[in-house]
Amino acid sequence: RTTNMLVTYDAQGVVQQSKELPPDKGDPRLTRGEDDRIYIDGASGEHVVVVDRDGDLTDVPIKDGDVKPAKPTGGKDPETPVSTPKPDAGVPASPDTGKPATSQPNPAPRPPAAQTQPPVTQTTPPTQTTPPPVVEEQPPPAPPVVPPSPPGAPTVVNATAGDASATVSWGPAADNRSAITGYTITWNGGQTTVPGNAQTTVVPGLANGTTYTFTVTATNGVGTGPGAVSNPVTPTAPTRPASAPTNVNASHNRANSTATMSWAQPADLGGGTLLHYVVSGNGQESVTTGQTFTFNNITSTTTFTVRAVTQTPNGQVDGASASATVNVVAGTVQISQGAPTQEQCAGDPECAWVNVVLTNMLPNTSYTLTAQVSGPTPINQTGSCTTDANGSCSATPFAYHEEGQTVTVTARAPDGTTTRSNNLVWESVS
Repeated sequence: RTTNMLVTYDAQGVVQQSKELPPDKGDPRLTRGEDDRIYIDGASGEHVVVVDRDGDLTDVPIKDGDVKPAKPTGGKDPETPVSTPKPDAGVPASPDTGKPATSQPNPAPRPPAAQTQPPVTQTTPPTQTTPPPVVEEQPPPAPPVVPPSPPGAPTVVNATAGDASATVSWGPAADNRSAITGYTITWNGGQTTVPGNAQTTVVPGLANGTTYTFTVTATNGVGTGPGAVSNPVTPTAPTRPASAPTNVNASHNRANSTATMSWAQPADLGGGTLLHYVVSGNGQESVTTGQTFTFNNITSTTTFTVRAVTQTPNGQVDGASASATVNVVAGTVQISQGAPTQEQCAGDPECAWVNVVLTNMLPNTSYTLTAQVSGPTPINQTGSCTTDANGSCSATPFAYHEEGQTVTVTARAPDGTTTRSNNLVWESVS
């Protein structure tokens, strides 16, 4: 040793305690006792330092006359033994000088004493308290297994109306530990089943204008659960133009030159409400709420149309048109040179009758006939012709005689309507 300082360390090399030893000649002796403590004997035998297992130091002085055991019983040297204890062993050191208290001469070396525990007041090592056994906390017992049961009710069932249909949707039902195999949708008049992973379906074939509610139930491997009911919905057709009127007819009255049209309501009003009809023909258009209409002054072939007008949420909508045609054949006046006659023309040998034929004129109507000539001699006579039910008649009301002149005849109806004949160039009768 180079200093008189005793230092103990723990297992990590950290200083536990330190103690200054009394000055002495020679090296101390270190011995490990049966109690696993280290005993450090001073070289002069005047003191013993005990090192506990935790590094604590205990100084045990040796009184005068005490015989210090050379080695604790059963001890083992922790290191190579140091030299034999020095003289003055067993004499306590003076606290002032650090030397033996008496000046007696050093006794002769003593024979080693029996291997007994030195009479040292020893510190009882701390009692090793055995910790109580660790008792692992056992987990609580598992709850009993609940058997599967029928599913719960579907959630948030909603229905949306369509055209003669409805779309039904729902949230999934609780499966209650058994997979859902299907959903059943029921309504007044029918039901349908969809797979267990479906959450919507379209229900077709409903009646527009009828209100429906839908009940949805879920089924699993155990059974069928309670139902959930949707909101009420009323399917309706979307608004669109009305279809064309049906049974459309038109007839012509030659006697008064009118045409009468008739029809029936459209089969489909397009979801709207019928307001009126619009009819047109012969350059005129009229509105009527009835299902017949008469047109005036129809003297030729004419096509008539009719359409329905409906009221919808988006306003008035014109529907499709239907039509009918009246074929009016124009009346004709045809003249030709007739047989010679001496009844008129003041005995002129070129005199002959003028033949007049009316065709497709007003039936049962008396026409006034007037002749026009291009020559210097006019025909100052008039005649008449009354048509039959077919609008036809013929007459020879006057005669003419000037060769090379042009003759025409006009037929006037009672209403003032006139029809002009063809042009006839007069020829010689000889």
